[in-house]
Amino acid sequence: AARQVSLAQHYLAAQIAGEIVETMLPRFHAAPDCVGRVVIGTARGDFHGLGKRIVTGCLKAHMFAVTDLGLNVSPAAFVDAAVVAGAHVIGISSMMVHTARGEGGCLGVRRLLRERGLEDCIRVIVGGAPYRFDDKLYLQVGADAWAENGLAAAGVVTELVREVAR
Repeated sequence: AARQVSLAQHYLAAQIAGEIVETMLPRFHAAPDCVGRVVIGTARGDFHGLGKRIVTGCLKAHMFAVTDLGLNVSPAAFVDAAVVAGAHVIGISSMMVHTARGEGGCLGVRRLLRERGLEDCIRVIVGGAPYRFDDKLYLQVGADAWAENGLAAAGVVTELVREVAR
């Protein structure tokens, strides 16, 4: 039977994994290959960063290069940072329904990607409490995928990077 893992356990595991990666990287003769580049942040109007930090730690442990934009990030800041970083994926965290559904989140990012002709080279993943309560919400806001937790996010982002690389 599957064991339930608390949010605190997820956070601690992600922090430990991130610290191990940061400690070990300088010890390699050659740095391990980066498997993809991700820009991550919380949607405009959202100041809840714990989930984002957990996902960031998990992605780093899976050898993704992660640019963390922090909290309350505008759609333009997400897209601009993704272009500068050469990101394959934009990750948007929302802990409140109105930030998940609003124009300051994925809807705004999707609109900008479409306007700038970037939909073929940048994918969008979302996560946070509203998506766990409605597993089809990611489709309504224009995301390519969603993930329930940091570990799941690493697998989903791996698939999104493969899509972009084709």
